[in-house]
Amino acid sequence: MTKKNIIFFKDGQFPNISESHITNKIKNIKKFEKTIVCKRINPQNTEYLDKLKDAKIYYFKGILREDQLKTFSPRNIIKKILVSIFNYKESKPNNTTLKIYYNIEKIIFLISKIFKLNSRLRFYQNKIKELNPTVINGCYGWEIVPLSIIKDKNQKIILDIRGKDLTVLKKYKFIRQLTKKNATLLLTRSESMKKELINLGFKQNKINVNHSGCDLTLFEYQEIKNLDTLKIVTIGRLVEKKGHLTIIKACKKLKKKGIKFNAIFIGTGPMEEKIIKEIKKLNLKKEIKLVGNVQNNQIKKFIKKSNIFILPSEISKLGDQEGIPVALMEAMASGLICISTKHSGIPELIENNINGILISEKDHNELFKKLEEIKQLSKRKLNNITKNARQKIETQFNDKKQTQEFENIINKLNHQKK
Repeated sequence: MTKKNIIFFKDGQFPNISESHITNKIKNIKKFEKTIVCKRINPQNTEYLDKLKDAKIYYFKGILREDQLKTFSPRNIIKKILVSIFNYKESKPNNTTLKIYYNIEKIIFLISKIFKLNSRLRFYQNKIKELNPTVINGCYGWEIVPLSIIKDKNQKIILDIRGKDLTVLKKYKFIRQLTKKNATLLLTRSESMKKELINLGFKQNKINVNHSGCDLTLFEYQEIKNLDTLKIVTIGRLVEKKGHLTIIKACKKLKKKGIKFNAIFIGTGPMEEKIIKEIKKLNLKKEIKLVGNVQNNQIKKFIKKSNIFILPSEISKLGDQEGIPVALMEAMASGLICISTKHSGIPELIENNINGILISEKDHNELFKKLEEIKQLSKRKLNNITKNARQKIETQFNDKKQTQEFENIINKLNHQKK
């Protein structure tokens, strides 16, 4: 019997280094044919592309060279119009500029159809029509914008809603309206996100919780031998919501107290310069190292050399927040003592003092005190916490289990009328 086809759709580059949660889900799917339709391929991320050898990948090549696309793509022409006429800021759009953006995209798409021009939206529509999928899975909530323009009436659209997507839905009524009108189902990363969507007026029967998961074959559990030196690691983009400045301030107090430690920050991002300045200001250049982006298969090497993982997530000034971070799951699976915050869906993963430690957002004093307390715990107590953490990941946040749940959601959806 021929398998039905799922299209995983992303109007952007795929796969990025932070998208292991997407590639793992696609890799683990067995019951459906799987196809990826995206704007362009990231050829440098060979590790993730190798995982997807049994998936078909189609991407828009365009009529211009890659180095010309940044200047001459229709999307950037739209942005220039919005900037010059409406003082549009991509980081701080409003409902009016979003509507204008959407309608200009729509006009360009219609022109490209009439004159048979090579536009990305026309490419998407033709490819989706040719493949005739049972479901289109938008990899992020923002995909509803192009999908609303190109979709056929009977196509079912599922959107993965992550922390940033929830922020967008909260801020922009226009995006909420598009999503309510055109999305068949929303898949959130946590129960707390589901509740927030219901509070925004989304129907409960149109929302399912489908956690991201950890690839347990990559992360082996190891017991903690000692905490003579606190070997701290944190993994994530260098953005405000990841709470790097909280870690740095807590490390300053560790140094002042004479507690031996070192810290590794894995990731890059817009706050890199600010983080480096803070490290220099607090005289922590010897203790804290930034190593940039690291391929997923190399991350476990850093984890194996560490004994504590810290991710003090916080709501950013622009309202950006987490779902449940996969990096936290990977650290818990590996046997590290994990410290995070009472933020978004994280308390669904970490039970305080049972399988990890939870602190308040932006509280470096509390983080310092917890690190002091952890150092005093017996080896038996420490490993009880880490064994509980591993069990939590195996039973509830295993990527294969979460993919099976995703497949069940698709099967159920296929038996429903839209």
